[in-house]
Amino acid sequence: MTQSDKAQIDQKQISLLWAGPETANEIAQIQIQMQDLNWGEDEIRTLLANPCSNSLLVKIRLNPENPPLTAGYIMGRLIGEEVEILAIGVLEPFQKFGLGRSLVEGLTRAAKRAEAKKMFLEVACDNEPALSLYSKLGFEETGRRQDYYKRADGTKVDAVTMTRTF
Repeated sequence: MTQSDKAQIDQKQISLLWAGPETANEIAQIQIQMQDLNWGEDEIRTLLANPCSNSLLVKIRLNPENPPLTAGYIMGRLIGEEVEILAIGVLEPFQKFGLGRSLVEGLTRAAKRAEAKKMFLEVACDNEPALSLYSKLGFEETGRRQDYYKRADGTKVDAVTMTRTF
């Protein structure tokens, strides 16, 4: 994505689409590119095939002649009156355009339609952009899991658990 592409992102060219098992490869590729989670395509496909799965892709059409690009995803699971955000990611060139917010808001709309009462997630305590976003969206810290995440360099980072009630 070039600098001129970044300047030309129009909200009308952004789409949220349901993510089913057939999109597992797209999500796996995003995880690999972000060097973040790497659950593997088969594990993602299994999760997306689960009837409790509520997952979305965000796609952007930068040029009318080209197909839209997958810029990010959110994977959630609805059980009873609760929805859990299992994973969310937006590729670096598409960050800072509100796509993470759009994904969380899209999953929130789906959760409310399903009459969920609460949404929760875990996030690394050093992920300041994500912590800020979740706070702005009404999530509150409800706990910590010490040394929950292990980085590629071997360091461990606490997970912050956050909850939002509807």
